[in-house]
Amino acid sequence: MRRLLKILLVLMPAPALADDGFEAALALYTDGKFYEAADLAETLGTVDGDALAARALLAEAAYRAKGAEADTALARALEISERAVDAQPDHFEALLQRVIALGYKSRQMGNWPAHNAGLGHETKALIERAIAADPNQAWGWVVRGGWNAEVLDGGGLIARMIYGVSRDAVVTSYERAIAIDPENPILYVEYARALLRLSIRRNLEEAQRYLETANALTPRDALEGLIQQQGERIRSALALGDRKEIKHVFRATDPFSQ
Repeated sequence: MRRLLKILLVLMPAPALADDGFEAALALYTDGKFYEAADLAETLGTVDGDALAARALLAEAAYRAKGAEADTALARALEISERAVDAQPDHFEALLQRVIALGYKSRQMGNWPAHNAGLGHETKALIERAIAADPNQAWGWVVRGGWNAEVLDGGGLIARMIYGVSRDAVVTSYERAIAIDPENPILYVEYARALLRLSIRRNLEEAQRYLETANALTPRDALEGLIQQQGERIRSALALGDRKEIKHVFRATDPFSQ
């Protein structure tokens, strides 16, 4: 299938390649054919195409691929997203995928190695640039909230001092995201994850409510469906009230967690 796609792309005239090719790649992504979407989108030779290719590869790496395959998909997404941001530094989707890719790389490395490599400051700056590029995109606020929660979870007081992260930034970011796109189940699942990172005991009931809301929504694409399913796994674990099982499920559904 990938070889056929590449042959067809060679035969297509350039204007059709840019327009029809992107729409075809987006349709593949929506259907959950992430590798095919990435192959087609990358061949377009545009920033939009590269950003979509990175998005598709990150979806595959985070929620389907395992082990070395996931690492390979992430490495490819890192390369493509860097190229896209270099080509157009204010492109929202390129910045977003670069942030997500660096976030997964940081998890692979571990908190302090990632900090020492400068990934924390780089990621923070990219998030700020993404929100500045388009403050009305829910995903910009999602990554801001998630990044604050993860840095707080991994670094505590020292992280607050170094990066200026806070629980308030977590809450306001996710609330802003949900106000922009209230029908997206991913936002509620990710908000619940962020709250659980901060404290399972204090935030358990609130996280359950957000996961119940996520489960009641209708996914609009394959990724929303995949993350909704993960949210339901977490909700089931929370209902059991077993902290050990909650932590196990949380880690099992958290991409590239060590």
